[in-house]
Order: sequence, then C-alpha cells, then structure tokens
Amino acid sequence: MGDFLKAAYRVLSEAATSMHPQDIVLVAKREGILVSKGKTPGQTMKSKLSTDILRKRDKSLFIRTEAGHFGLRAWLDTKHSREYPHPAIDSSVKEYHAPRYKKSLLSEDILAFDRNLLKNHIDYAGSIAHGRNLRNLFNICQPVERAEAERNKSIIQLVSLFVVRYRHHYITYKRSKRLPENRLHGTYSIGFGGHLNPGDIPVLLQIENDSDAVTYLRRELSEELILEDPLRFQYIGLLYDDSRDVSTQHLGILYLVDIANHNFEIGERGFLIDAKLENLQTIQARHLDFENWSQIIIRYLVDSHD
Repeated sequence: MGDFLKAAYRVLSEAATSMHPQDIVLVAKREGILVSKGKTPGQTMKSKLSTDILRKRDKSLFIRTEAGHFGLRAWLDTKHSREYPHPAIDSSVKEYHAPRYKKSLLSEDILAFDRNLLKNHIDYAGSIAHGRNLRNLFNICQPVERAEAERNKSIIQLVSLFVVRYRHHYITYKRSKRLPENRLHGTYSIGFGGHLNPGDIPVLLQIENDSDAVTYLRRELSEELILEDPLRFQYIGLLYDDSRDVSTQHLGILYLVDIANHNFEIGERGFLIDAKLENLQTIQARHLDFENWSQIIIRYLVDSHD
C-alpha cells in the first residue's frame, strides 16, 4: 500500500469507527504517520481510498460505510469482530455502495488519448473496427478532467457502449428532453453506456475470461438498464464517426450483451423512454429515427446477421 493507504489503515484501526478522509488526514498528520506537501491532502486521501475500493472490490481492505465516510472491510466480518472485540466498533456496520453514475459531473477524470493516434485504431469514420485490441488502446490513454476533455478538440474521449439482445430482438429506447444533449432529444438509440474512468481499465482488459469483469460491466450497465441474471458480454470492437461535431470527440467501445429472458427495466426513468424489444427488420425499417452511432450499429448488426 502507498503512504496514504497505510496511514488510513492505521488511523481507522485505532479509531475503530468510520471517518471522513479529511479527518483521517488530520489524525495521521498529528500522529506523524503521514507527510503530504499537497494543497488538498483530504481530497487525495478520498481519491486513494475510492480507487483502491474500485480496483480491488471485495479484496480491498477498505469500505465505504456511508457517503463520504470510510472504514475497514474487516468490520464486516463477524468472526473477526468476535475474536478481536472493540467497544467502538458498531456491529451493524454495512458497506455503502456509492452511485457511479456521474453524467453531470464535469470534474471527474475520464480516459482520453491524442487525436493523432486515432488512425491506428479504426479503419475509417462511420464504421466499427471489429475486435481491435483494447490493451493497445488503453496503453495510450491518460486521465483527463471531463470539462477539459470537452473543450480540447485535440483529444478523443473513450465511451462504453452496450447493445442488449434477447434472442433476435434488441432493446431500443427514446431520449427525452430531460437529457442535457439537445441534439439527441426525441431520437432513438440502440446502445447504453457512458464515459470510462481510469479505474475501469484493469477490469475491461479481463472481460473475456474473468467473472468479476462481467460483474463490473453489469453494474455499469445497470445505471441505465436493470436486467436479470445471467448475462453474457461479448466485446465487438471500436466505433468512430465524424458526421456530427460532438461525435468527433468520442470513440465507442462496443459490447453485445445477451440476456436470458425478456424482462428488463429502465434505470433512468424520465430520461430514457419508450423502451422496447424490436427485431432487426423493424429497427432497420425506421433506422432514420435513430442517432448516428445507433445507425452505424444497426448497419453492422444487419450485415452480421446476413
């Protein structure tokens, strides 16, 4: 563990109660177990703890006990509590899962890369580069504040994109006027997803052979779409289009998700409406109702089906 995590573990162990990152830093500095020259050590502590939990999941030594507060995973272990009792530990402590959907937070770090390198990863604009190596792509990415990425036309942002299928039918939906992207109001889509964060890389690289990766992707998808197990994810390729100005700043990582039954529920009620399962023939007949990325995906699915 790094110095921040070591300090947090010691402080939380001695306090035996959950704490805000700023308070952890204050105690650690007072006890001389943490030295930081940064201007916002509390924010650094929060970032270190959050990243450790995101990447290691249930193998992390830390948990969130409530919004903005952290504790130790060992506190969830009743056997541990019996063997090492501490009067300050609340036996009813539970792990709090912070919501990951951050559409409106322009301060979050997202994955992006130099636009000049785009030609190495796609065939041509308006297409899906089938099966391209994700490791090669992630190796050129850097974390960039989302607000900066939106302003900087010289970089490309990574976006996850999930197409959900039940047998030969695909889930489509309409974007309502409550969404911030005015250009998409009233259009239909066949994909769900969002921006990728730096902590997403380790899991996405394991999607082909790791059950934890499927669990992670299922959680990502559940921000917009609630599905029943089992799910099967398949990485398809990379999608890029330059027919719209905003599209030129994004590269989609496309997954096909097969579901075991026709039951689903929209997670963003009021934002995504008129959701339904449709066959390719019906979708193709009204493909002009769909936004540009979806039109590319529809062409790909039709060609693959043929």
